[in-house]
Amino acid sequence: MNNSIYTERVKEIMSKLLPKFIERYESQHNFQLPNINILDVMGSVSNIWRVLDGSESPRFNYLGVKVEVDVKDGRIGRVKKLILNTLEKTLDSLGYGYSETYIEFIKTSDLNKEKIEKIENLIFKLIYKVDEHKGWYVLPYSTSDEEGVDWIVKHMVKDVKVEPIKSKSKNMEEYCVYESEVTLVVKKILIGSESEDEWEQMYGIHNLPEHSWDKISEEIESLITKMLPEVCEVGVKYEFDVRY
Repeated sequence: MNNSIYTERVKEIMSKLLPKFIERYESQHNFQLPNINILDVMGSVSNIWRVLDGSESPRFNYLGVKVEVDVKDGRIGRVKKLILNTLEKTLDSLGYGYSETYIEFIKTSDLNKEKIEKIENLIFKLIYKVDEHKGWYVLPYSTSDEEGVDWIVKHMVKDVKVEPIKSKSKNMEEYCVYESEVTLVVKKILIGSESEDEWEQMYGIHNLPEHSWDKISEEIESLITKMLPEVCEVGVKYEFDVRY
């Protein structure tokens, strides 16, 4: 049975009470606490069936609160007491019972690192599934815009790096948080005719015009930013492992 309706209610009330408790604590003790944010509340209701039939109020076997703090220092003991006090006041106001409670602290820097790793994994999976790009370009010195060749580039993902944007431009939206650099290893470059299925294998970046590589980079960037709008800057690097 899903307990989320009850833990979400606890989180909602705690999030409303906590700022007031922090303000009162700092005023009374002339003491500044770290930045605190409640991330999640987890628990298991032991009497769920009696709760559903209306005969009893929820009672938790355990109840845990995941809390984000910007620093873990000597103040963490005071923070823990404050969170536990807020939790107890919340449960009393809701009429919920409990057996055990615990607090889990996560540093903001660790939380950001975890988010970045998840985004890097998502980008890797996105590009891994789109490992082929196609295009067409006009032959050099051609007298006709219709005289050109098709090309195909196949690649694999070598590396994905994501980090917070160092300097935001004025035109960037507020949701723009991260920039990414993707390293692709080009495994195959084919130039020829798609309609006739005739191809010649090439071996380096100079075998295609610069705008063809730009096209691939733009397709990669579009793929990432559509799925992950918080990633607003994408750079693509190419390495080559085309076999003769």
